[in-house]
Order: sequence, then C-alpha cells, then structure tokens
Amino acid sequence: MPIENPALPPDSIVLITGVNGLVGSHVADQVLLHGYRVRGVVRNLKKHEWMIAFFASRYGADRFSLTEIADLTKAGAFVDAVKGVAGVMHVASPVDINPDPDVVIPIVVDSTLNALTAASDEAGTVKRFVLTSSGSAVVFPKPNHRVNVTAETWNEESVRIVQDFPADMSVIQRGFVVYMASKVKGEQALWNWVKENPNSSLAVNAVLPGGAFGPVLSPEHQGYPSTTGLVAALFTNNTEIVDLIIRDYAPEYFVDIQDVARLHVAALLHPDVKGERIFAYNTPFNWNTVLGAFRKLYPERTFRDDEPGLWDDLSIVEPAKRAEALLREMGREGFTGLEESLRRNVQEIVDADGSGP
Repeated sequence: MPIENPALPPDSIVLITGVNGLVGSHVADQVLLHGYRVRGVVRNLKKHEWMIAFFASRYGADRFSLTEIADLTKAGAFVDAVKGVAGVMHVASPVDINPDPDVVIPIVVDSTLNALTAASDEAGTVKRFVLTSSGSAVVFPKPNHRVNVTAETWNEESVRIVQDFPADMSVIQRGFVVYMASKVKGEQALWNWVKENPNSSLAVNAVLPGGAFGPVLSPEHQGYPSTTGLVAALFTNNTEIVDLIIRDYAPEYFVDIQDVARLHVAALLHPDVKGERIFAYNTPFNWNTVLGAFRKLYPERTFRDDEPGLWDDLSIVEPAKRAEALLREMGREGFTGLEESLRRNVQEIVDADGSGP
C-alpha cells in the first residue's frame, strides 16, 4: 500500500549504499515497489552488475542503476553520487566481525558522516536521509538482564569493552562486540550531526533492526548473507558455522528482512516520520527457538538437539509499537511471524533437495 502524501515525489531517485547486501537489496526492492528509482552504491561495479538485470526483470528497464564508490570513507566520496537524488539511504556497514575496533569503528563513523554531509550539501534536491543502524546499538545482551528500552537507550557498554577487552574473550566474541560498538558510534555520529546543524532542511531518521531472517532476493548471486546464513547453516546442520556461533551470537529480537525494508521506506517517505529511531523489533529469540520452529515446520527432517544454557533477550521495547503501527499504515497486519520468516529463509534449500512442503 503506498504511503499517503509521501515526503518525496514519486519517480524520484533514491541513493542506497551497500545495495548488494541483505538489507540493502531488500530496501532497494521495496523502494522500487513503491514507485521510485534507485541508484545503488557498490564498491565493485563489475561484481554486482547482475543486479541491473535482476531489478529490470521485476520493475522494468532504467529503474535501477549502479554506481561504484570503492572507499566510502574517502573525503568527498559521495559528491557525484548524490547529484539529482531526492533521498539517501546509508545501509552499508562492515559485517565481517573484524575484532579490531580501530579498523571497524572509523569506517562506520566516517562513511556515515561522508554520506550525510554530501546529502546536506545537495539541500536543493535531497530531502531525506535514512541510516541503517542496528539493535546492537541499543543494549548489551546479558542473561537475566532486563532493560526498558526507550528512544534514548544506547549500548555504551560495548564501547567501553572494546577499549580494553577481557583477556578471556574469544576472537569471535570480540568481533561481535566491535560490531555493536561500531553501530553505537555510527548512529551517535548521525544524531550529533543533527544537533550541530539545527538549520538543516534535511529530514533524518534511523532504522534499528534486530536479527533479520527471511528470503534472500537472489541466493544464486548473494548466497545466504548475514543472519540468513546462520539460519541456513542451522537448517542444514552445517556444524562448521553453527558450532562457532550458536553460543557466541547473543540472543536478541527477531525481525523479518522484508519488514526491515518496509520500515526503511517509511523512514524515507512517511511525512510524519522525522528525527526518529525506528525500532524494527518483533519477538525475542535464541537459536533453540529457531530449532523448535524448524521441527514444527519440517517434522520429516532431523535437526540438532537444543543447545543447553541459551537464554532470551528480556528487554522491553516499547518503541517497537511505533514500527508496527507504521507497518499497519502500509497495509500490513503487523510484523511477519517467526515461522513464516524462517520458512521463506530456507525455501530455496527445501526446493532444491525436495525435502519439504
């Protein structure tokens, strides 16, 4: 359902960074679905040229294009890319779980400020800026730790930890905490810029997804990126991956990837959404929750036993009601359920091996 009185004129061009990734590709899909054109930013144009034909087959020729920016942190990197666009959506962010905060955090902060500054400098045309943040920027997950999340809640603990890692913290655990800290610092850089530029005409919003499951637009070209890959590994019992993450990937809230993309569209187009953190949170989960859903959906398959000692995210996230209301305004019944999202996450695998409905 189209958004009434959208903040940007239909058929405008929207710049989307990291368009080849899980979130970025779905955001592009939803922006195109709503009648806008997309200029996607990638670091390697040749590697991702498949996206042009892919979206042309769905929405027609000349609706989607790509531009290459090899280094998003380079001063002036976005100057040419923002020419003629009405909105900028900065989705790109390192997701390789690099344990070095001195590498990761500057990339996130500098690329955010570069994109934001370029958008602001094009104030004649660029009206909206949307940042993809993360639920990781909100709360540091710990067992039996209940937090009443508000729009002002920040995961400052992760920032403190990366300044002096505990000696017993594994490399992969450090990588997860560095990712959290990078999202904190990146989003805070956004809101600090807003405070320092009170006369800017740019409407700025951030979307904070939890762990995103759901369909991949093109498994042929994308594989199973980010959290969809963890679901696929658990479904196929890829122990090489699962054994690494099943205990170190902390419980959080789940959200369907298409709902994440829809909320990005709301942040871009909804005339009343300005200066907001949109919490894309549905329900808490841990990996035993996912295994239980798989057993229910695919009783003919055998899955690994539950992992002992897993716990749930006990956070109470009242701002998520705002996100759900936005989804309802867009014609949805609310958030997509966990089982439906998981089913679509693994449907290509099921179809390929003929193992289920």
